[in-house]
Amino acid sequence: MFKLNRTIWILFTALEMSAIVYLSVRPESQGSGASISSQVFHKFGHLVAYSILTYLLLRSFLYFEKIDFNERNKLLMMAFAIAVCFGAFNEFLQMFVPSRFARWYDILVNAIGSGAFISFVRKKDFLQK
Repeated sequence: MFKLNRTIWILFTALEMSAIVYLSVRPESQGSGASISSQVFHKFGHLVAYSILTYLLLRSFLYFEKIDFNERNKLLMMAFAIAVCFGAFNEFLQMFVPSRFARWYDILVNAIGSGAFISFVRKKDFLQK
């Protein structure tokens, strides 16, 4: 199976983080969050973005070598913690952007997205070959 270099995974992770920051700090257009459906879509975007970020963080850390169970759990928790802290930092940045607001529930949704991927990994034993 084709394996990407660890540097490439780190680059993908940096690109994902950059995309999240870009989308987080650009000013919202007037009335963009008015409807319930747009809010649901927006929150779903948070879930997907932070699930992808967690996946990329794990790929950057591991390069998917065989590791023991204790080490695997440490890396899963580290990826989760980094994703949640990154989400909190983005919410903090939004306090300084016109028409944007820091919302605690966005941090919660980000954590749920990251946690959902961690749960998937644990259920599927994704890290053990």
